[in-house]
Amino acid sequence: MAQAARRRVADRRAGVVILSTREDLKFRPLAPLGEGQRDEVSRSRPYGDADLRPLRWTVVNALDDDAQIIALDGRTRLASTRVLQAAPWRLIVLDDLAPVRSTARYAAMTASLAMAVLLLVAVALWQRRRAVRQKLANQAALQAAHDNLETTVVARTAQLRAAQNELVHAGKMSALGQMSASLVHELNQPLTALRTLSDSAGILLDQDRPDDVRGNLRRIAGMVDRLARLTSQLKTFAHKSDAPRAPVDLARSIADAQTVVDAEAKARAVNVEVDVQPKGLSVMADAAAMESLLVNLMRNAIDAMQDAPLRNLRIAARVQDDRVILTVSDTGPGIRADILPRLFEPFVSSKSAGVGLGLGLVISSQLVLAAGGSLRATNREAGGACFTVDLPIAAGQE
Repeated sequence: MAQAARRRVADRRAGVVILSTREDLKFRPLAPLGEGQRDEVSRSRPYGDADLRPLRWTVVNALDDDAQIIALDGRTRLASTRVLQAAPWRLIVLDDLAPVRSTARYAAMTASLAMAVLLLVAVALWQRRRAVRQKLANQAALQAAHDNLETTVVARTAQLRAAQNELVHAGKMSALGQMSASLVHELNQPLTALRTLSDSAGILLDQDRPDDVRGNLRRIAGMVDRLARLTSQLKTFAHKSDAPRAPVDLARSIADAQTVVDAEAKARAVNVEVDVQPKGLSVMADAAAMESLLVNLMRNAIDAMQDAPLRNLRIAARVQDDRVILTVSDTGPGIRADILPRLFEPFVSSKSAGVGLGLGLVISSQLVLAAGGSLRATNREAGGACFTVDLPIAAGQE
């Protein structure tokens, strides 16, 4: 028999222990016998001379018909009862409660841990589902914001493009206005001279002075050529020149540009100095574009020196390798440091509002680029600005 359990066989009729693993429990009733039972036992003597002293057996808790918590000699035990079918006996097994309670405790702890694990798994699954829902919501919100931003960018880009087109158009109109004002001033004197020379030619013809008449006609032809060169300036703003590059005489282009800005230079007391070496130096470019470039650079220099005490505009050209380096420098205040890096960007200008839109240098840069050259700007150490144009030299002059 197990050490933790003790077995007893009790007579079902009298409740007397007849067999036990403990000798001190034999022939002792579980409860005191009644008078009738005592007389029956005394008469039949089934237990011999046993005094039938009752056990200190107390039922503490009846769990069911076959299991009870009992107290025996002051100690609680688990009593498990089985009825023997072949005899009028009951088999009672007494177990110590400590292992039972330990087993129950372990079972409770195991159940608690299992419940905790299940709870943690449930919380983890809930958190995961919540995170997934939050992620989907964030993705939807981000996609909506992206779509809204993309729509806004498209709308703003269209607005900016429209505004830029309007400003470019306004810049062209402003440039045309400035050039037209200069051309009107320059056209008045040649037209007046043409009228005078034509009238004089008629008088000389009446006086039979053919040599003088030929001289007047040559002067008239020269002035017509001058007028043609002046009016050609408008073409560079109205149309993009498709003419192929050809040798352009630098001295001639500079002289033509001087003719356009001469009135402004004189009005502001600007001294113009031209130094082209060697004489007859030519570059590969478009003549109209070259003249327009020089007009822009010279006009900017004249405007920059309007408040300068010393007003010298110097135009120089030299050969360097197979390139021509053309410089246009002035004695003005120079280019502001914050504007210099962005000088060739559209709408960047150091002029006051309403005076310039910042498109002249952009146009000049594009003209030089189209001729296969480059345009850059620097400030001179002695003061003033210097624009340097690098152009390919005409064939045969290297």
